[in-house]
Amino acid sequence: ILEPYDKHSLISGIGSEAFNLTFGIVLEVSPIPGGLIQGQTLREEFDVALELSDISLWANLLLAVEKAEIRDLSIYQLLYSEFDPKAGTLYWPCVLTTLFAANFTDVSALLSVDAIRLDAVTGTDSLEAELDLLIDNTIALFVGDYNTLVTDVMYGFLQGPAKKRLNKVLNLAIGNAKSETPHHQCPKTPLYANTSYIKFDESEIIGKVDSLVNDIVGVGGMNDLINCGYETLVEDGAFDGEVFEFDGFGVHLR
Repeated sequence: ILEPYDKHSLISGIGSEAFNLTFGIVLEVSPIPGGLIQGQTLREEFDVALELSDISLWANLLLAVEKAEIRDLSIYQLLYSEFDPKAGTLYWPCVLTTLFAANFTDVSALLSVDAIRLDAVTGTDSLEAELDLLIDNTIALFVGDYNTLVTDVMYGFLQGPAKKRLNKVLNLAIGNAKSETPHHQCPKTPLYANTSYIKFDESEIIGKVDSLVNDIVGVGGMNDLINCGYETLVEDGAFDGEVFEFDGFGVHLR
């Protein structure tokens, strides 16, 4: 959800206490003449499981909106979106035409790596014991001594290439929406037929109730009915709190 951050920007964030991610990798070690590893190429498939915690991701988006343009849009146009198969994302052609500029000024993330597990896939060749030990020690190093390095690397990636890429895609979309030949046109608001599902002035049931109240019972009869109901409630103690009781679990009718 985008929340106002100041007069010209919006901020949004997401967080999670724990997150587990599993993916597969293939490792091949080829021997070279005179190298440590001789013989056939060593190949092994792994399932890598990451256990992450204290995850938080947030972004600050600076927007310059043309007031005159956005005031002319209907609710239908503001919510209208199309799927762009080339970009693989949703596209809001009407909203983009109202933007003069947009820029992500901050994209940040924090997390802790609690564990990294490598499980060899059965049926593949196993690496030599020394290489397995090297991989295990490297994982232990990142989980322990270099845990903060993972967060710093992710922060640098988001603040650098990721933010630059997001801003480039966003500004290209704005430029295309404002061009004379946009890829996606902002549609006009469709006119819907006004269908009356209940016509009160033509309903037979409502007509009979109206006739009963006005012609048969009358105004005096309705007043007498209301007074009778009021007197009954007073006699039963409805207005004195005697109709209800509290038994320790809640309030109930007597």
